[in-house]
Amino acid sequence: MIKNKYEDIFKFAQEVLDNNIKLLNGQNADSLPKSVVLYHYRRAFSLLYAIKILCEQGFATEGMVLLRSLLNLYINVKWLTTGNIDSRMKRFVDFEIIIRYRGIKTLRELGEVSKEEGDKELEKMRERYEKIKKKYNLKGNPRYWRWSGKSIRQMAREVSLLNEYEIIYSYLSEREHTSPVAARDYWGRLNDSKIDMAIFPALGYFLNVKEIALDTFDMDLTSLKIEKQELSKLENKY
Repeated sequence: MIKNKYEDIFKFAQEVLDNNIKLLNGQNADSLPKSVVLYHYRRAFSLLYAIKILCEQGFATEGMVLLRSLLNLYINVKWLTTGNIDSRMKRFVDFEIIIRYRGIKTLRELGEVSKEEGDKELEKMRERYEKIKKKYNLKGNPRYWRWSGKSIRQMAREVSLLNEYEIIYSYLSEREHTSPVAARDYWGRLNDSKIDMAIFPALGYFLNVKEIALDTFDMDLTSLKIEKQELSKLENKY
């Protein structure tokens, strides 16, 4: 069984999950940066958990779809915590109303909600929507407005993760978008041989997000250093 073949990897992954599930419990997210980083950390934890479960069951390629989300999250939170942090965090939060407004408008246009119901919901958000739109000088087609004002590739470049984006993100995107390249993963049970290609990066990205969280909450890095050393040993083994 796959779980037995990669027993030490899955055991380590479970230890990481067990050791970090309560990491930020009791921490006071008393600032916008702390609240945003806490959200990213919790989501990173959930993604790692889900990737581990999929890999244990032999669904490494499906795990790669979630791995892409985890890498996206890591690029996001690293970009958010670099440069003008307060400004970036504020824009991240402000853009919620832009995305919600756009979503309701689309549902109304497609007839998924009645015109009356859609107009009512849009009216509730209109004043704040226009305020945020003016604040960030948003122009053109709203579907192309991004919360960061940049593409994920541009964000990756700015935080020295361009290689991760060009090589790993692109590779994972082929699996996420069910491209012809991804079809080969299902021939000859190749899915089984890709366990380490999913679980190792997942652990690495999670621990990087953990490091950002520990720095943000001014917490001790000892546990992180130990986990990174253990991960390095396993990577060298495989």
